[in-house]
This record gives sequence, structure tokens and C-alpha cells, in this order.
Amino acid sequence: MTPYSREVLLNNRLDKDVQRILFPFNFFLTMFLSSKYCIRDNYITPSKRKYYVFGLFGICIITAANVHQMYGQIANMDLNKRGLLILIFLHVTQIFNFALSIVLNIIDCHKNVLLIVIIQAIHRSFDFSKSIRNLVFYSWMILLIGLCINVYTIAYGYAILQSWHILSFIHDVLMVVLDIDLIYKIRLLILLTTYLNEWIKNICLKKDDWQQDQANCVNLFATYQNILKAYDVSNELSEIIVSYEVYL
Repeated sequence: MTPYSREVLLNNRLDKDVQRILFPFNFFLTMFLSSKYCIRDNYITPSKRKYYVFGLFGICIITAANVHQMYGQIANMDLNKRGLLILIFLHVTQIFNFALSIVLNIIDCHKNVLLIVIIQAIHRSFDFSKSIRNLVFYSWMILLIGLCINVYTIAYGYAILQSWHILSFIHDVLMVVLDIDLIYKIRLLILLTTYLNEWIKNICLKKDDWQQDQANCVNLFATYQNILKAYDVSNELSEIIVSYEVYL
């Protein structure tokens, strides 16, 4: 058992506020076969194996759809060698993008849970009772805007092409998960930045009486360590994707 899994098993009960923050993302990621964890009965755990099977099934669908589209485009378009290579590259990139997202969810299952456990420890250090509704609202709003843009793009594309195939449609729907995953990562970074700003405010309030309130200062230091740890885990979860995008 890894250090990550031991820490997760010992601290995986989630508060209601944290569940509310995570629910929009967990709902859509699960719906699009890219669940990062399982939240049930107030506990967060790595996703069950059935979700990994669904994800691998999604990779098969994406692969089949891209192969089908590629052969159709090759048959209907007069492509030179360069155009053919570009076409193949675009389809292979789509397959790889989706597959990489699913595979990383499987490989980093404990790290995904650990990040949320650390975020909850940070969240407990501050009073966000008045702003939790705004956090949840903006998460829903950004996700729904992203989904609406994707729906419009897909519908517009089919309207122009005036053709429709069930495999291609499922492919287009599943590819939406890449945008949702990006929004999820950005929102977590924004949340960590919010915690860091709140921590700075608390430090400024305590700077004149830290000797009289050493216990609280110790707690603030522990919170700062958790913030740094959360940033480190977040970077570990994103470094492969970032390196891949930079390489492209």
C-alpha cells in the first residue's frame, strides 16, 4: 500500500461543504466516463473498477469513431501525401488525448483522492460559510457555459455537414470530457488561490499578537504546509498533460 493510499483511507470522510463544491464536476466527469473518484455515504474513495471499464470502453468508441471518420474522409477527399499525414495526425491526437485522460485517472486514482483530502483540511481552517454558495454557483455556471458551447459547436457542425452517424455523435459527446477536465483543474487552482489569499489575511491580522496566540499561529503554519502540499499534488496530476501539450 502506497503512502498516498494510507493517507486517503485514514482521512476520507468528506464534509458537506466540500461535497457541494465537488458535486458539479464529479457529476459531469462520471457522466462522461472520466470519474476521478467515488463519493458515496459522505466518503471519498478511488473510483470503482467498473468506472475504469466504462472509461476503457469509451477509448474503444473514440478509436472506432476516428477510424470510421478517417476512412470516410480519405475516400471522399482528394488528399496529397501531406494532407493525408495531417489528417491521420489529427485523428490520432484525438484518440490519444481521450485515452491519456482516462489512463491518468486510473494511474493517479489515489492522488486524485489525496488532493481532495488535503483541500478539505485547508477548508476546515477557514470560515467559508458565507461564500460557499458563490463557489458552487460559479462552478455550475462555468460548466454549463462550457457544455452549451460544445453543444452549439456539435450541432452547428452537423448542420453544415448535413450528415449524422451514431458513432460520430457518441465520439463528439465523449470528447466534451476534455473541456470539463480542464475546467475542473482550473477551478481547483482558483480554490487553492482563494485559500492562500485567506491565509494571508489571517496572517496580517495575527502579525501583531502572534506571541499571545501561538496556538493559532501553529495552526496557520500547518494550513500553509497543506496549501503547499495541495499545489504539489496538483502539479503532479497535471505535469504529464502539460508536458504533452507543450510538446505538441
